[in-house]
Amino acid sequence: MDVILNHRYLIISLVIAAVLLAAYRLILWLLGVVIIPDDSVGVVTKKFVLVGKSRRLPDGRIVALNGEAGFQAETLSPGLHMGLWPWQFSVDRQKFLTVPQGKVGCVEACDGKPLSSGRIVAKHIDCDSFQDARSFLANGGERGPQMTVIPSGTYRVNTLLFKVSVVDAVAVPPGKIGVVEARDGKPLTGGRIIARQVDCDSFQDGQAFIDHGGERGPQMAVISPGIYRINPFLFAVSLADAIDVPDNKIGVVMTREGNPLPDGEIAGPSVAGHNMFQNPQAFVDAKGCKGLQEQVLLAGRYFINPRFATVELVDMVEVPIAHVGVVIAFVGKEGNDVTGDSFRHGNLVSRGEKGVWATPLDPGKYPLNP
Repeated sequence: MDVILNHRYLIISLVIAAVLLAAYRLILWLLGVVIIPDDSVGVVTKKFVLVGKSRRLPDGRIVALNGEAGFQAETLSPGLHMGLWPWQFSVDRQKFLTVPQGKVGCVEACDGKPLSSGRIVAKHIDCDSFQDARSFLANGGERGPQMTVIPSGTYRVNTLLFKVSVVDAVAVPPGKIGVVEARDGKPLTGGRIIARQVDCDSFQDGQAFIDHGGERGPQMAVISPGIYRINPFLFAVSLADAIDVPDNKIGVVMTREGNPLPDGEIAGPSVAGHNMFQNPQAFVDAKGCKGLQEQVLLAGRYFINPRFATVELVDMVEVPIAHVGVVIAFVGKEGNDVTGDSFRHGNLVSRGEKGVWATPLDPGKYPLNP
């Protein structure tokens, strides 16, 4: 007992120090001091403003740019901040947004200008991957789903303004293609069933898609195997098989887009530059015809958009030994009879013309469109 009495001041001091140590956060809070950890951001709500011209938020706004009462655009970086009196400010500590490898962050803004008429995705605003809420709002950012996605990394995002959902990046495995449908853009012109191709970095740059006149609906361009940061608010991607034409087979092609077939023709003539129907825009620009095609696919692998064309595999034409192949062509230019007046059993035409070819096929295999 004497020992306790002799050291009572020391014991009292230790107790007071322990209480102060345990309550230092409360004391700092009462003094308007806020500490933000190294892995967090502070989002601030201002409870009231008594004086000044910026006391109330403008109509329709929920995030303050000029110190009005309400959610604040500016966030608190890691460290110590003073002057945030608890009776006027509420500070919520949020962990940094982390987007892992192989993922993207899809953003929705709860404040900003209304979306333009007919649009469902907001235009791109330069705002440091949504870390600068002030720039977003001051430069005309629109509320709703955003055009831009957040790539993998760590970000200080104001969760009072932006809601971020982390989703898988689009992965197209080998032997597959990505078939794309756009949910926003210009309407398709009359008679069109598939949107023209525009330069937009394999649909990873949504703003470029819109700026270059991208159209909503099924897209001509496909995505080759790989991993892509594609915004699911703007594009829906489905996987389809690449076309494999084995040896001794050919692929007969039927296109769904192009010019109408000329009168009297049953198949579209060959046009150049479309890389075996793998570039639909080049096919259309070259005035290729929709429907059955004269040109066939030889053995190999092809990345052909199933929304643009279908391919049927058939056997090559085989002429056995001791036989010849007599060809009747249903396509080509009108043939001139090459038999002369002395031949009276029918008209024969040159190879490549419409009609019975005068020159038969020798024994072998031929990639003829049946």
